[in-house]
Amino acid sequence: AWSAMAFGCRQVPPTPTPAQGFGPAQGLSPPHVAGDHHLVGERVASDPGTEAFLVPLRQRVEDAVGEVLGEASASITKGGPESPLGNFVTDVMRARAAQELGQPVHVAVMNNGGLRAPIPAGPITRRTILEVMPFENRLLVVHLSGAQVLELAAQMAAQGGVPQSGMKLAIRKRELIEASLLEGPIDPAGAYLVATTDYLANVGGKLSVLGRDPSATDLGLGLRAVLEQAVSRRKVLTPLRDGRTRVLRKGDKP
Repeated sequence: AWSAMAFGCRQVPPTPTPAQGFGPAQGLSPPHVAGDHHLVGERVASDPGTEAFLVPLRQRVEDAVGEVLGEASASITKGGPESPLGNFVTDVMRARAAQELGQPVHVAVMNNGGLRAPIPAGPITRRTILEVMPFENRLLVVHLSGAQVLELAAQMAAQGGVPQSGMKLAIRKRELIEASLLEGPIDPAGAYLVATTDYLANVGGKLSVLGRDPSATDLGLGLRAVLEQAVSRRKVLTPLRDGRTRVLRKGDKP
């Protein structure tokens, strides 16, 4: 086995399993790794050859992430219970999933933590989208019953609202008061398609309902690429907040 140390490598003996143990009886001894300490910082002069090698690579990366895809007419902010960024992302997820499957997708759900930065007003570059979504998430579709969709809506309400598309929700003090689809009521015995990310479908977290479909459909699409393509097609993004998730105050009616 080889162990990489600072600026060099040292060959080390294989590490035994706990069942093997160490010692003469096993013909093994604890591995010893030798290495030198090298301070990496401003005091260490850069290597001209390495710098020359990196210059064109840096330029290629800058050219790629600096490509302008579209424009935001105003800042597209993130946050809960509903935000323009969350609405944009989940609307794109639902529409693209429906396009790939060739049939309607009823709901799309994203977590607030998956959207890391707002989209500032002005040019939208690949770097902008990378900052919004630095993760390698993929677009998935899970199959849920209507009863599970209602349970999912309750889990979303318990978080104070999360990015979603396709539903109209009313919540009060983190409790679900009312939930329906854009098309009408949710039938507890019905079957529904929900677009989400592989992270939520596999980990679930506080949206655990999303992880209950063992036959989830992986569309084979990176979500960041899907967003880039959507911006390129639309050219101009305008912030949208349409009241799809409402937080009811005292005296408000659903």
